[in-house]
Amino acid sequence: IDARDVPGHLRGIIAAMRGPADALARLERTAHRFDGRETVSQLAEPVRLGIDLAVRAEGGGLLVSGWLLDPRRLVQSVILHLGAQATVISDHWTRSARADVAEAFAANPLFHGLSTRGSSGFLAFAPRPADARPADAYLELDLGDAHPPSYYPLAVSELPARTALTRMLASIDPRSATAITAVDRQFGPMLRSVGEHAPRVVEVIDFGFDDSAPVALIVGLDERAADVACLLALLALDPATRSAPIALAGPADAMNQVSGEIERLAGFYRLAVRLVLADGVEDVFDAQEAGVAATRAGTLALLSGDVLPGTREWLAPLLAAHRRPGERVMVSPTILCEDRSVRWAGTWLDRDDGSPALVNRHLGFPQSAIAGRAPEEISTGTLECCVLSRAAFLAADGFSRGYLGGAAKNLDMALRIRLAGAAALWLPEVEMLAADDAPDVPAWQLARRIDRWSFDHRWSLAIANMTR
Repeated sequence: IDARDVPGHLRGIIAAMRGPADALARLERTAHRFDGRETVSQLAEPVRLGIDLAVRAEGGGLLVSGWLLDPRRLVQSVILHLGAQATVISDHWTRSARADVAEAFAANPLFHGLSTRGSSGFLAFAPRPADARPADAYLELDLGDAHPPSYYPLAVSELPARTALTRMLASIDPRSATAITAVDRQFGPMLRSVGEHAPRVVEVIDFGFDDSAPVALIVGLDERAADVACLLALLALDPATRSAPIALAGPADAMNQVSGEIERLAGFYRLAVRLVLADGVEDVFDAQEAGVAATRAGTLALLSGDVLPGTREWLAPLLAAHRRPGERVMVSPTILCEDRSVRWAGTWLDRDDGSPALVNRHLGFPQSAIAGRAPEEISTGTLECCVLSRAAFLAADGFSRGYLGGAAKNLDMALRIRLAGAAALWLPEVEMLAADDAPDVPAWQLARRIDRWSFDHRWSLAIANMTR
């Protein structure tokens, strides 16, 4: 007999059994163990449960979104079982109003005369034990001594953290109390639990790439890799980039689709290009990391595929500043928006309000506000466009996977590079152009709040101790 069949058999015969009270009590508990079946819908009491989504982020814990309708408050606790771990999620979950649930049960005789309005929705997170499998996950409703427990098995999806959270953010108003609480209790902790898995290079295709060159230009691309044609044309206009080996790195699927066109353009412009196809790439920064792994040059010029040269010659001044004698330095240019306002012009430590923070001091200023500025040492550079040594990049141990957007991920890596011993220098006269990196929609507003929570938990103490 299968072990999961035992509780059902015991429930059928336990009423007729006789014996010592302690033995019968143990049998009673066994009879009401979880046997893989959903039993909440069979309750005679006005209690019902539904799950919208149960996801396990890559390397992280389990996030569960659903609803519990319990107008008489019969449920004493809700327990999430994951392998050998049991977590009382009802102690720290986030509740929300679910008008759709109330409407669905308004005519149900079991709930007649009971108010189905209120916060029946919930969002819960539990860390995942190393030995747990998603198939082991289920919820247990504790209804007190008067009733046996009831169970609800979970169909768990395995998704990257960014995909899992993005699916949930679209349904939450970032201005609501639910959003504020969920960031602290569920979304933020889930991101912090995600493992640091580097992107994996699956294929390298060369069109005249020289691995012995001392400098390599690494361009990180995302799923919009087809847009690289414009960037290649601009790189061909700069003598320094035209002669440098260029590694174009991005998601394998997207790069496969444009490989033929890139081969044609590389031949037409006489560029030395290497295509780096990688798995596990979520953004341009992951792609940069894959590109670094697939090259050997001692000096790296890193560029986001979203950033275009604003002047004909930009790489040579960055390389010249990087070669300051006796120093390890990361050099970054000014990055302007399409309307020529400042998008990035150095990151500084700001203590004006008593609480130290890293700020982009010139953000949104017109280009004229920084005209004529001399090169300046700053708190951190930007990985959207910079020159640094391979040693400095590798010492930082790669980009963190614990962010949803690129801005916090970029700043996190820049801080790692600084702490690894590389100073940061801003070259105002070198200008690059870039568009905004994220739409101003509610889901992204909430994503930025989550990233800020994650960044602060990682870096607040280190920033408080910074002197520059």
